[in-house]
Amino acid sequence: MQRYLCEKELDVGLVLSAENTSWLLNLRDKKKSEYPVVYKRLIVKKEGDFEVLTSLNGLKNLSVGVDFNKASYNLIQSLKQAGAKIINTPEMIDDLKAQKNGVEIQNIKQACLFESQVICKFLAYVEKNKNHITEMDCDKKLQSLRKKSPLYFCDSFQTIAASGVHAALAHYMATDKTNIKVIENPLLLVDTSGHYLNGTTDMTRTIVVGEPSSLMKKRYTQVLKGHIGVSTSSIKVGASSASMDEKAHAYLRADGVDFYHSTGHGIGIEIHEEPYVRQNRKDILEEGMIITVEPGIYIPSLGGVRIEDDVLVTSNGYKILTEYSKEQRSLEKAVNLFREYTKLQDAIPDLKEMKASDDAEIALMAAMELEESLSRISESFLLYPHFVRISFFRELPLKKETRTFKNNFLLLISWKIKLFNERESFFA
Repeated sequence: MQRYLCEKELDVGLVLSAENTSWLLNLRDKKKSEYPVVYKRLIVKKEGDFEVLTSLNGLKNLSVGVDFNKASYNLIQSLKQAGAKIINTPEMIDDLKAQKNGVEIQNIKQACLFESQVICKFLAYVEKNKNHITEMDCDKKLQSLRKKSPLYFCDSFQTIAASGVHAALAHYMATDKTNIKVIENPLLLVDTSGHYLNGTTDMTRTIVVGEPSSLMKKRYTQVLKGHIGVSTSSIKVGASSASMDEKAHAYLRADGVDFYHSTGHGIGIEIHEEPYVRQNRKDILEEGMIITVEPGIYIPSLGGVRIEDDVLVTSNGYKILTEYSKEQRSLEKAVNLFREYTKLQDAIPDLKEMKASDDAEIALMAAMELEESLSRISESFLLYPHFVRISFFRELPLKKETRTFKNNFLLLISWKIKLFNERESFFA
């Protein structure tokens, strides 16, 4: 903050938002449910001193940096009357908060890891009790799971647990009058978040509790492909929020439908902070930023689908911090079907025994076909499409001279089953 004031040749900078004050002083207010910030404004001097903004005395003839987007008309007039030299200057803390340091990154990683375990246990709870639990029961269960962490502070917002047409409202909140059993509809959208002393999380899953229609499967697949399109090809240092937003919408727009909220936002001390991922923003991703990726679709007569993860921007790409898979139950079904049909454990050659083949290009061509067939596969069992992402072909230790596509595909599935089994045991 001192360096910023000196660079701007300012004597004083005003911190006008409660969120920025809380971040700068590393303070929380436990009395503020869901939004535990300290409602104070600060005067920060270039020498490094600061004080709570209660009076404008002593600012005469000093150059004072004020963010006009956050300052009230009365404050500006009072500064003029106090004789301050007012300079319109964006609060630099917004940028500082957006780009996390190493300690913040490690803490938020741990918060997201715990949140992933919460979601894992919650989905098991839903699967076991889906015939009688309600939307409001989901909120209570998630809170009870979070409270097992000594670092849990409060929920960032009331859990959005929306069954059926309720999920057509992007920010539906269940009440005593609207509360219904989750089993009444095939899909349950759960958007939930926690404030922990080491960071804030934000995560959404659309859960299958019944038998979804073909249209539901289609929309789920389009949203998920948009989610993957952002995370696999867009999130990197230097990427623009506008380009990311465009890829999140692409598969839905190609089918004549769309969603109308932001594709994502930063998280940290707040549930929503810089940068924002939407079409009309000029934000550029930098290493250390942590953003959400949350495309969705909302149809009044059908319901809604949204999938959200918290993602860290790294020097060489990205890392998804909310680890739990998008649709665990369908994943298990898909794995069992593949095992039963292909007898994978016996059919897959060892990597070391793989030899060159005249069909060297077949695997790459087939990978392209797999991407196109994602929708058809998802129609069958809402398959988590990391099984068939082209990027996994690139990540496998395969040479250009590979075996036929059949063996490469079997190898790919085996590799993902291994990762799935490891993840399953990790959260056990």
